[in-house]
Amino acid sequence: MLRDAEWTDLDASAVVPADVLKLREGDVAPADLRVLDCSDDFAVDSGLLTGDYAPARLAARDFVALSARCTAGEATLVVVAIGDHTELARRMCVLFVLFRTVSQARTHVAAQASQLVLEIMQIKQTLLNRGRSPRKERAKKLLCGGERFHE
Repeated sequence: MLRDAEWTDLDASAVVPADVLKLREGDVAPADLRVLDCSDDFAVDSGLLTGDYAPARLAARDFVALSARCTAGEATLVVVAIGDHTELARRMCVLFVLFRTVSQARTHVAAQASQLVLEIMQIKQTLLNRGRSPRKERAKKLLCGGERFHE
């Protein structure tokens, strides 16, 4: 990382926007970055963000996302976003909102299904209670899991 006009090794947690750093083969992007300059073979794997783990060759002004792994070459880059402001964090937030929405919809459907089952049971009970007779009592026991039918 370039600090005070000198290249130094710092922990990824020390990175702030506008820092300039280098990525080499095997390095992982500690933040969202913009390529300033790079070798002709500079490539990264952005699979965590895109789902496509195939390395992509990049050039100056291209975007490199937090967690992208350099698979070839080297580049000088500038930090454009960190932490909750990164593209990965934004997409995770969208996924969380979608998951919560789906979960709430499933809960609503389950509540409606439970209500429907209760209403069906009430209708069944009403039908069984009308004009009780020995034959209907026997049918009620059979329907409600009472005695087994024997001929």
